[in-house]
This record gives sequence, structure tokens and C-alpha cells, in this order.
Amino acid sequence: FEDAIFGGGSHSGGFGEHYLSWFDARAENPENVLMLAYEDMKSDLGAVVDRIAAFMRIELDAASRALVLERSSFAYMRNNPKFDDHLVRGKVAKQIGLPPDSNFTVGKVRDGGGVVGDGARKQPLAVREAIQAKWSAQMVPRGFASYDDFRAALHL
Repeated sequence: FEDAIFGGGSHSGGFGEHYLSWFDARAENPENVLMLAYEDMKSDLGAVVDRIAAFMRIELDAASRALVLERSSFAYMRNNPKFDDHLVRGKVAKQIGLPPDSNFTVGKVRDGGGVVGDGARKQPLAVREAIQAKWSAQMVPRGFASYDDFRAALHL
């Protein structure tokens, strides 16, 4: 899975094309494209909510902002089954060999999930190297030596 999605074997294109297509769309039409980073949501969800509200030209009163923050929290999503990946699981369970009575769940909103950088730390070295090679080929020529550089550009 990781090889296909992050290493470039996916038929839907790689992460570089995805990032850059949205980055270019934002440059062409900044009033209609807002790009956010997961890491920013984890470090300061309130600031991201305020940024989204400003982008959408919505004034949030204190009660509405508090509700958005609560409903956007990992804890809320973890305890609400509509945020699991049951639809995806239902489509791929047979393909990946899960027995019909399996209670295996997927998704980032799970016990132990939602930790910034956790996925990268758990990837095999070969996958990390494939991702770096793709990054070097696609993102570095556009001026993004690292993901942190790209993420910083989202705030400009």
C-alpha cells in the first residue's frame, strides 16, 4: 500500500502532483483555494479554525467557535463512528483478505492515531527513500527543499 500510494505506483498520480496542482490553483485563484496542513491543525486548531472562517468570510461567535473546535477535535472524532473508514474498509476488505467477521478498523481516528510524524517514523526505510526521491524530483525543482518549506509557503 505505502509503495503504491507514496512511492509513485498509484494510478491516480503521486503526492507531488497533488500538492503542486492545488498550490498552483491557489496561486491562480487565491480567493477560492485554501490549503492547510495537518500539522498546523494539531499544533493550533483554533488558529486554523479562525483562518478557515476568515477565508469563508464567516464571523464565528464564541459559542460557534467552541462548537467547531469541539467537533474538530481528535477526541470527538474518535468517539463518533461516522469518522471511521468503514466505507473504505467495506470496499477493500475482501481484496486485502479480511475475513467477513473481522472487526479490524482502518483510519487515522483510532486509538493511538493522530500523532504528527507517527506514520513516517513507522515506514520502512525503502518507502522513506522512495518518498524522498519523488520529493527531490518533483518538489525541489519548484523551490521546496523539504515538506517544512512547502508547509511554510502555505502561510504566505
